Amino acid sequence: MPPSSLFSTTTYTAVACVMMLAGCQPSDTSILERGASVREQIRGVNAGTTDTIDCDEPIRSQADWELLRGVKQIRSFTLREGIAGDREASIIGSLTSLEQLSLRHSPLGDDGFREIASLQALVALNIPQADCTERGLESLSSLPHLQSLRLGSSRLDGLRACEILATFPALKSLHLIDIHIKDQGLLSLSQCKKLRSLYLDNAGVSQEAWGEYIIRQPLVHVHIDQAHHDRDPIKNHPSAVESK
Repeated sequence: MPPSSLFSTTTYTAVACVMMLAGCQPSDTSILERGASVREQIRGVNAGTTDTIDCDEPIRSQADWELLRGVKQIRSFTLREGIAGDREASIIGSLTSLEQLSLRHSPLGDDGFREIASLQALVALNIPQADCTERGLESLSSLPHLQSLRLGSSRLDGLRACEILATFPALKSLHLIDIHIKDQGLLSLSQCKKLRSLYLDNAGVSQEAWGEYIIRQPLVHVHIDQAHHDRDPIKNHPSAVESK
């Protein structure tokens, strides 16, 4: 049976949206005033002209960080060049309306992850250079709306991380970076019944395990080391091809 006969139009639409969250296709940031200082952006949020903070440069001043504390109108916060650690995470955790959070070059540990876990409205989280263990990751399992997670941490045990991720209630898109989950970890991820997009970089998974995973989860769009898996049942659908 060809792949196109396996999925409804509704499923295609959902998969395409999840793939965009995972990074298959860059989001349109043209509406953002890129290059504005964090103070200028905070003024815009307080004035009601935006709900987004998008920083091209690191926030180096603790005074600037403190200006962010408790600003409830922020729904999207991006640090493109860091640097947020556990101390700054306590401020991020006070942004209670936050739905999208991206912290690059930010080595958040377990304490920082516990602060992030207080963001009950969070839908998408990107922390590719974290420094958390399984304890920090487990704290995120309490987030009821978290659909998209992109994560890297050299301190994570791959199998245990996958067992924890399988308990996340709303997860649809997952990207693990340099986390060696190996075969058993991948099979644990097959318990994520809502998952529709899985990206793994340097995961140490055999082709045999991938074959078993695809049998168990035929609706999941699969990328391995930045390439479509050759048995990905969705890769030939237009929504997947256009998102490359």
